[in-house]
Amino acid sequence: MSDLFNHVANISRPPLFPRNPEVSRWLQADYQLDELEALRSFLASKGTLDLFRYKDTRQNGVAGGAPAVTPILTRGSELAELSVASGAGEALGCFCWDRDSMLMECAEMAVRDDPSLAAGTIIDPEQWKSGLLFSLAHHVRDEKTILEILLGITQNDNMKCPHVRVNAVTGVKSEQPWGNDQWDALADVNFILFRGLLTNGVRLEDEAFGDVANKFACLMHSYFHKIDIANARDVGSWEAERRVHWSSVASLAVSLSQQLKFLRRSERRLFYEAFFERDTTAGGKERIPLSCDVSGVEELLTRCRSTLARLGTAEFLAEEDGKQEARLVDAAQLNPILLMALADDPIVEMDVILAIIANVERDLIRAIGGIRFFFDDWDGRVHRSAEGIEGKEAQWCHISPMLSVIYGWLYERTGDGRFKQLQVYHFNRGLAALSRFFLPAESWVFDEKSGSWTPNANHPLAWPQAMILLSFAWMKKSIRLKQGQVNT
Repeated sequence: MSDLFNHVANISRPPLFPRNPEVSRWLQADYQLDELEALRSFLASKGTLDLFRYKDTRQNGVAGGAPAVTPILTRGSELAELSVASGAGEALGCFCWDRDSMLMECAEMAVRDDPSLAAGTIIDPEQWKSGLLFSLAHHVRDEKTILEILLGITQNDNMKCPHVRVNAVTGVKSEQPWGNDQWDALADVNFILFRGLLTNGVRLEDEAFGDVANKFACLMHSYFHKIDIANARDVGSWEAERRVHWSSVASLAVSLSQQLKFLRRSERRLFYEAFFERDTTAGGKERIPLSCDVSGVEELLTRCRSTLARLGTAEFLAEEDGKQEARLVDAAQLNPILLMALADDPIVEMDVILAIIANVERDLIRAIGGIRFFFDDWDGRVHRSAEGIEGKEAQWCHISPMLSVIYGWLYERTGDGRFKQLQVYHFNRGLAALSRFFLPAESWVFDEKSGSWTPNANHPLAWPQAMILLSFAWMKKSIRLKQGQVNT
């Protein structure tokens, strides 16, 4: 293995640009455990670390657990008024995104392992289970969509596919024409399911969980094979270009690797017999046996690795007709690397992982946050004119805390203190982007009228909140690791 740090050395990184003076006073070049806890406790008192999920009201027979992606805070507060005025509550408050929910669960699972992280917050150490169960259940509830694809009745497209966006209260899929073919979101659910099983957080023998988990695993396994998902185009994390995305395929590969480890360890073959009614007037139902086993997962994982090798470090390649260019760097590529870190399961060479991280750091990091990709004209609500957008792309707030976690993982794997320095740097950047309300927006956008940067309408957003909480968990791990190294 080469010196991995060389990939990310000699990159010019911007100085901290804190948006909240009170938060700025807490930021340090390094932290001891007591200093980190004091900072965590302060932010907990401000609501920075709260992760909201809908309560189990059993409306329409649907259990709670869906994430409140853009929670409206105390009514009558200035932020609540701003959110309502911008349409945040109406537009996003009732939606559940599988990806956002699963990323919340990554942080909530850290709380499960260390409940002290949630002190002073509203988080229950077991709430990750309700989020996972909600996502599993809404996919199983819509199994007809998958069965029609398996039987060749319909073709897979952005609306005829497993939906990754549903109503958070009713669990009913959204019929708005947004792209639902996002393999990384499906992979995230699969990852949390099998990560939970591997760490004994949930069990297939659990009455309230096992049946729906087994059905989900068999349905998705069959669906992945049917559409050859490792080579199928999707719209990616940003619901934009329909291409074969590195970030989507890598997310799938990590989730499949966890699935394979569970099946091998448990020596299980999962099975589900579904029933499909082709003609409701005939009254007959067709039996459709579905299964999930080691050999089937191995085949999917092999295909994913082959596709990733072909893509190299690019998010997607140029079209053969020359009409669409390649995208060589994209912040979405950090999503599967985060999963690799959480499971300590690098499914590509470490040199590839570090090269991608270096591309993101070198090309996408800006003063406040990070841009998703060059010439990104989306501000969280509308597409702005792409003309003159360079240098004014929205700066997203989840990127630095996500990088902090990844660098913490690299420090844990290598013991190289230089990775820890970058972990602290991005930890501080994540906090420096907090607004005057002590909350992370989805991104900071450039306001042409005032000539200044302002939080976008999705404020707060669960994704960066979860990543900030997760970055605290990994900072604690790294401090303890460093102390152990010093003591020995």
